[in-house]
Amino acid sequence: MITINLLPLRQKQRYKMELNRRLVVFYSIGILLILAVFIALLLSINLFISIQNDSLEQQIAVLENSPRNREIKNLELTMRDFLTLSRKTNAVKNTLVAFNSFFPDLERVMPEGVNLNSFSLNRQSSQASLSGFALTRTEVINFKENLESLSWIKEVDSPLSNLIKEKDINFNFNLKLSL
Repeated sequence: MITINLLPLRQKQRYKMELNRRLVVFYSIGILLILAVFIALLLSINLFISIQNDSLEQQIAVLENSPRNREIKNLELTMRDFLTLSRKTNAVKNTLVAFNSFFPDLERVMPEGVNLNSFSLNRQSSQASLSGFALTRTEVINFKENLESLSWIKEVDSPLSNLIKEKDINFNFNLKLSL
């Protein structure tokens, strides 16, 4: 079937314009309806999420005020304090020298008749000071030689005052340590 449009040119243009306007209005209304549905869905999702959020906040508040949670917080604080103390203890332990072999070695090399009065250590300079009492000069000399044989002592410095008297000697040794 053939259709012929016998309308004047102006009316044909108005007809096309009206047709285009109606298509634009139709698609605009369709897009607005889709946007309205989308906005409604977003608002319902937002409402759902806010209700869930309020519910979770109430549950969190209840759990935070529970006695068990207080116990857990106290345990966490105790653990933090313990870890801090442990770190400090390890730091001190790492800076200390193991003295467990010093004193047994000193006792082993100390001759009869020698008594130790003091032992002081300066870790920064790796030096120690040793003082005591000996009955004879020979014991002081033997003790000095025995100290020099120990692996953790580099050098033994003995002042002349250790050798002046023959008996009843208060001696001092300055030791350089190999730590």
